[in-house]
Amino acid sequence: MILRTIIFVLLQSSVTTAFAAEPGIPAPARPGVVKPATGDTPKSDDRYVLYRSDDTKTRLWFSGLLQLRYSKLNDDSALPEGATVDTFSLQRARFTLGGTLDRLVEFKIELNAWDSVNHELSPEEVYGDLNLSEHFKLRAGLFKPPVMLHRMMSSANQLFAEEAMVTSQKVTQLKGFDARKKLKTFPGKDTGIMVFGDLLPLPLGGLAGTLPAGFLRYYAAFQNGYDMKKGSGRGDAEMLTLRLEANLFGFKPYRELSRDWARPHLTIGFNYGLGYDLEIQDEGERKRARLLGLDFLGVWQGCSISGGWFVTTSEHTPAYERSRLDDGASFDPSWRSDGFFVQAAAFLPLRLRGVDLRRRLQFKLRFEEFDPFDTIGSSLYSEDMLTEFAPVGLNAPQDRRTRLTTLGLNWFQDVGGWKDRLMISLDYTIRTELEPFRDLNDPGPDGLGRLKNTQLRNNSLIFQLQLAM
Repeated sequence: MILRTIIFVLLQSSVTTAFAAEPGIPAPARPGVVKPATGDTPKSDDRYVLYRSDDTKTRLWFSGLLQLRYSKLNDDSALPEGATVDTFSLQRARFTLGGTLDRLVEFKIELNAWDSVNHELSPEEVYGDLNLSEHFKLRAGLFKPPVMLHRMMSSANQLFAEEAMVTSQKVTQLKGFDARKKLKTFPGKDTGIMVFGDLLPLPLGGLAGTLPAGFLRYYAAFQNGYDMKKGSGRGDAEMLTLRLEANLFGFKPYRELSRDWARPHLTIGFNYGLGYDLEIQDEGERKRARLLGLDFLGVWQGCSISGGWFVTTSEHTPAYERSRLDDGASFDPSWRSDGFFVQAAAFLPLRLRGVDLRRRLQFKLRFEEFDPFDTIGSSLYSEDMLTEFAPVGLNAPQDRRTRLTTLGLNWFQDVGGWKDRLMISLDYTIRTELEPFRDLNDPGPDGLGRLKNTQLRNNSLIFQLQLAM
């Protein structure tokens, strides 16, 4: 009896090892399907395997994402009647085909079955990776620039239905208003090349050999600076982006929804970008575009906390600004957009009528501020330029610094034997504007519009159903 038990355990172990030889890919629960193991596995690995070789060096997989949303804006603002519209929408409908060839080459083809911008089939990410070593990998194609966790993370793995304002560079309204200035040089996805890998640990003994895999990682990308979907930027706006991150307990795919109870995870990242703002072309000089950001993500015992600070700038050199001001010539002023966010979430550690809420119900909170248009201390401005930085009017494009507080919850449900495949989320956002605007219909003694603090649009609610493979 003991011998039979030992043989059974060894056979079970060998099968599990054969299927889980690649890090992060657990053994499947039924043929053709990769299922999460006990604990937490990123949704990006929870997918349908179309083909896998016996030695696991080659495989082909499929995944998909569907997000249905209801959005409601409280009609309690100073906007005209009917300016706020409640909507049902298909937020995202995507499917992905990916694979690995002999562990040396990986590829990903992600397509939008429904594009909310163009309303047609369009590419989201299409790229290939050459895995020369853990310390040097090469990516080429259409992919996300390596800046800020929220921008790099799949929307299926984020806590909230909407990203933080600052990392997505959105204005504060859900629709109907737009920022006066936009830095389109750094699109969310772009065509180019990237090198990335682990700086530490090194394949040496001593301290470096005791560090967890992915303890210190680097990313460096060179891309066009042109957003194919939105048609923004220019082909010669070439952008360089860099990211350096420390994973104190080892690298894990980015996921805010984690409820891993046993293994802590902490990522701290530094982000930098350099390019040109070619939306406005001034005589004699191209405006330099930069981005700088810090972010973090911590997960443990069913709780997560994350946040970030991010600033993007479009600026001329002070020498150029001085020469234009001395000549009385016009030029586009230097400007920046910046902000921060911090958010936290926790699963409810209770059981209710046989339902383990620790696996189902997650509460969440986010606090954020964002200013889409502000001056830069080292830059020079004329008096007329400075007046541009004061938001103007209720129905004109506006750029008021805004604070959002979002409360919500997520409910996870298994579907067809798949763990956590369905997520139902509810987000309620309280919005406060922190800058006055100039009312051009009420001029003051200086001839300019008087400054007023009227709120444009206030609280909002998003109810979203997500089905992710």
